[in-house]
Amino acid sequence: MEKKNKIKLILSYLFAGIGWGSFMFVINAVINAITIDTTDLNDVERVIGFFDNIPTYTIGYFAVGIGFFGTAIIYEIERLSFGLKLIIHMVIGIGVLLIVGFSFSWFSFENPVNIIGNIIFSAAMVFIGWTVAYIQNKKEVERINKVLAEKNHRKPLDTD
Repeated sequence: MEKKNKIKLILSYLFAGIGWGSFMFVINAVINAITIDTTDLNDVERVIGFFDNIPTYTIGYFAVGIGFFGTAIIYEIERLSFGLKLIIHMVIGIGVLLIVGFSFSWFSFENPVNIIGNIIFSAAMVFIGWTVAYIQNKKEVERINKVLAEKNHRKPLDTD
């Protein structure tokens, strides 16, 4: 692969990570706004803290997005097994999540349920990302097979 194409590929994964981080930030903001219990002072302070720290939270969500979705570039390396790619991807993603989460006080050791919930939620987002990528790649393979079959006057290969 040419150096120019490698740079484009890396940038596309980084921007995809920032995009996912931005999306998750917006989802979190909406959930905070909808679920606030105005009769609970602690809940009000939590939500005010979120909206008072938007620049910090934005940077944190960008970092977590890049940590999970930017590092998905590992799947482009053909010589590694899928299992090793998965382990590397999840270790980096969860590592970034934990570093950012503790650094920005999103969760603490006093609330392990929150930490586990964040990890499960992040893993679910990765699964959704994989599903979308799988569907896109499958459609692309079907399109390429159809073009090749038409070029060779053959029936397209079934990708199922």
